[in-house]
Amino acid sequence: MDVGETVEFALRRESFGEKEREAARHGALRASIFRFDTGVEAIRLANARGHVITLPFMGQMVWSAAFDGVELAMQSMFPTPRPAKIIVETYGCLAYHSGLLRNGVPGASDTHALHGEAPCADMDETGSPAEPTLEARGWR
Repeated sequence: MDVGETVEFALRRESFGEKEREAARHGALRASIFRFDTGVEAIRLANARGHVITLPFMGQMVWSAAFDGVELAMQSMFPTPRPAKIIVETYGCLAYHSGLLRNGVPGASDTHALHGEAPCADMDETGSPAEPTLEARGWR
C-alpha cells in the first residue's frame, strides 16, 4: 500500500459466522470477524499487546478492549452484547455514539430515547478504510 492510499474493507452480515476467523492482517495488526452467541456481529482488532472488539452493525459501538491483560470495559450483567434498540437493553460496552439529533437523559417534555438514537443504530452497510490509521464507517 502506497503512503496516502486507502484500502476499503466492505463488510457484509453474511460474512460473520459463529466461529471467529481472520479477515485481514498487516504486520502485527490482525482483524478477525465473528458473531456472538446472541447473533450480534463483531470485529476483533488485535496486536501483540491486546485487542478491541467493535460491533460494526450495531451503532458501531466498541464493546470491549483489553491491553496488557487489563480489561478496559466495565463489568456488567451483559457479558456479551444483546440485540437492542436502546442502549439500556445491552449496557456493558466500553464506548458508544450518542444521538446525532438529540441525546442525554430525556426530560419530562423530551421524546428521545435515553442517550439518543445512535448507540444501537442498525447499520445497513459498514466498512473499514485502512490508511495509516484504521477506522470504522457505517451507512443507513
